[in-house]
Amino acid sequence: MRRLDPGWVEVFDKSQIKRDFDCAVQECDTEFSAGDINAWIKDITAGISNPPTLHDRMYSLSGL
Repeated sequence: MRRLDPGWVEVFDKSQIKRDFDCAVQECDTEFSAGDINAWIKDITAGISNPPTLHDRMYSLSGL
């Protein structure tokens, strides 16, 4: 995709927080996701540079 439309990739990369917010809204009624969503919110509100995405937190197998 970078080769076909670099502008699209730039917009996609810059919209990560919006995509994570959308994911948080969709998953907020799931107790299983609450810890990941709260950790993501804390990182965003604390202004942490380059925090893990919510998707990565929720679907990563690194905690196993």
